[in-house]
Amino acid sequence: MTAATAPAEPFISARLVAGLVAVSALAFLVFFVLLAYAPELRNESDGGTHVLSRSAVGFAALRQLMGDTGIPVTVDRGAVPHDSLRAALTVLTPGPDNTSKEIRALRFQETTLIILPKWLVMGDPLQRDRVMKVGLLPAKSVSDLLKSLSATTAIAHATGTDTPPFKNIWANAKIFLSPRMAPVESLQTLLGPDWEPVVASGKGALLARLSGTEIYVLADPDIMNTHGLSDLATSATAMSIMRFLRIGDGPVAFDVTLNGLGRGPNLLRAMFAPPFLGATLCAILAAALFGFHAASRFGSPQPPERAFALGKQALVTNSAELIRIMRREPQMAVRYATTTRNLALQALGARRDARESEALIQVLERTDKTNFAQLAARARETETRAGLVKIAADLFRWRQRIVHAG
Repeated sequence: MTAATAPAEPFISARLVAGLVAVSALAFLVFFVLLAYAPELRNESDGGTHVLSRSAVGFAALRQLMGDTGIPVTVDRGAVPHDSLRAALTVLTPGPDNTSKEIRALRFQETTLIILPKWLVMGDPLQRDRVMKVGLLPAKSVSDLLKSLSATTAIAHATGTDTPPFKNIWANAKIFLSPRMAPVESLQTLLGPDWEPVVASGKGALLARLSGTEIYVLADPDIMNTHGLSDLATSATAMSIMRFLRIGDGPVAFDVTLNGLGRGPNLLRAMFAPPFLGATLCAILAAALFGFHAASRFGSPQPPERAFALGKQALVTNSAELIRIMRREPQMAVRYATTTRNLALQALGARRDARESEALIQVLERTDKTNFAQLAARARETETRAGLVKIAADLFRWRQRIVHAG
């Protein structure tokens, strides 16, 4: 006699499968969330001349300084139209790779400050987010950035490193110019008949306004970049200039589209932000319910039924349906009575066509008030479905009494 064989354990348990499915679904969702917000999470301090750069020529320090002094700051990536940004001041920081057409295409309606580039730099291979100075940008390359605004713009570079004697040209320009500013190397200034000097040094303008517009240009970026703001007096002068240019209580918007950091509408990011966040959560919940339903269903799905069933049951059902449609049920009462009589005789062991069958029935009916002849007569008179059901019930009870009496 052999021992009973123990049931084999499954290769993978149900709990392990459920855990793998849950972890996979969560990882899939996290992947799409990170894919939607990847640009915001990526380090964009590439050493360029923009507000996100922490290098010496970048303006991340200016953004932080303004925020610390209570001036709201935003980064304009071009996701919304410029005319709906409603900034008190827009700051453009073009690089040496930009063109005057790109600056002109922005078409800002609010007060705009353009901070010109000055240095030619390269990334420091030893220290991330830092740059090494290669030399000055050619004056013509810098002036070409303003060609679409003024074709007569000229850029000049001073010789050596010195503390420039800045002075306010406008009488109403209340700009604090600290006399203790750190020395500026190769001071860059702006010249041209289309430009109105606001702050000047020598023969050139450090800060100038394009005549008839609210477009200002800061010729030397060392007044506001991270390298220049390392000096306290220079920081005070830079903040005084920004407060003078800022009109109203709106934020100061730093445009980074010129630096290749702009972003358009993102469908994935919109899915995880109001007002579409609710619809996304509903879709995730519906998918989870679908998965739970599929995992908890017992057995394989039922195959679809045939259009035309086969077998005796289908034949009986179809015949009954045909009789019902034709309304011939009352005419079945006589045949049902005959069938009931034959079933009773068969149960008694008598032949239904034998002569003694009638006598046998009469003998068994002596103690019964209702005999078969009366039921047969009622069956012939039946004309309704209700009458058919009544006579069928009486015939069934008659057969039970006859069979038990026998």
